[in-house]
Amino acid sequence: PGAPGSSDVERVEVLRGPQGTLFGKNSSAGVIQIVTKDPKLQDLSGDLSLSYGEREEQIARGNLNLPIGETAAFRVSGYYQAQDGAIPYLVREGDIGDRENSGVRAKMLWWVTDRLSVLLSGEHQEGFARDAHTIESLGTSALFNSQFASFAERPGHGVYKSYQDGDWTAETSVDAGSLKLEYQIGDHTLTSISAYREVQT
Repeated sequence: PGAPGSSDVERVEVLRGPQGTLFGKNSSAGVIQIVTKDPKLQDLSGDLSLSYGEREEQIARGNLNLPIGETAAFRVSGYYQAQDGAIPYLVREGDIGDRENSGVRAKMLWWVTDRLSVLLSGEHQEGFARDAHTIESLGTSALFNSQFASFAERPGHGVYKSYQDGDWTAETSVDAGSLKLEYQIGDHTLTSISAYREVQT
């Protein structure tokens, strides 16, 4: 899937070298971190973006920041993106290349005291893709090549067709949540982060 924060980005950080302490064992060479915007206190604002393109492409992105009193705020960001496929099946009906992705992220910020802040985040994403193999050229096996004898258009360079007789699709969902506590001690900040993420395919 895409990301709800793709239209709500605060900054992009490039962290060089091992980053296993915060990002796990697969970050030994570094991390590219996309930091999304946190809720803003005493700020009522929002934005919405809609677009429509070729092959029924539909894109919608929106963000809303809602203050709750003077010490708390809520922020929600969502997106939807879909587009029809462009490469036709020759054995079955339809095209390959369909895409449909959506997601929503919500954040709640609360300044408990002047020194202690609590940031609670949660998100859900869903993704769908329809793909199949395309063949660049025929092989050297006569038995393999004979499978395409009945087609007017045979595999070759620039022939963007799918000869697959099955429909291959993939669906993915992501659920995640995190709790971030920050306590200011003089010129220093003590931070605690607890997080959970589940990916289903």
